[in-house]
Amino acid sequence: MPRCRGGTVRTPRCCGPRRSGRYWHRDPSLANYLWDGYRIRIVDFEDAAVSDPATELAILTEHLSARRLDADEFCGRFDVDPVRLRAARRVWAMFWLWLLRPGGPSEGRNPAGTADAQARRVLALLDG
Repeated sequence: MPRCRGGTVRTPRCCGPRRSGRYWHRDPSLANYLWDGYRIRIVDFEDAAVSDPATELAILTEHLSARRLDADEFCGRFDVDPVRLRAARRVWAMFWLWLLRPGGPSEGRNPAGTADAQARRVLALLDG
C-alpha cells in the first residue's frame, strides 16, 4: 500500500496495490483536497474511476492548480512505481496542454501565457 514517507498521509485501505476494481478520485483540482495539518480529506467524487496510485499522483501533480507544488518532492513521498509515475505525468501534462491549445476548451479560462508555460513543462518532462 502506498504510504507517505515522513508524514501521516496514507492511501486508504480500499486503494491498495494496483488491482482491477480499485476506484480512485481522478478529479485533481487542489480545491478537492482538504488538509487540516494532519490529514487530507478528499471531496467531490463524481469523476471517480478505476485507477492506480501512480496515475492518481500524476493527475494531481500535473493539474494546473498544482503549479506551485514541487511535484518531484511531493511524489517522492509515496512508494509507487517510478517508471509508471513518470509515464503518467507525461501523459497528463500533455492532456492539460491539449486543453489549453488555441481554440481548446480551457484556453479562455486561464491567464495569458498558461499554454506556453504548460508546453515548457511538457518538454521538461519529456527531456528528463
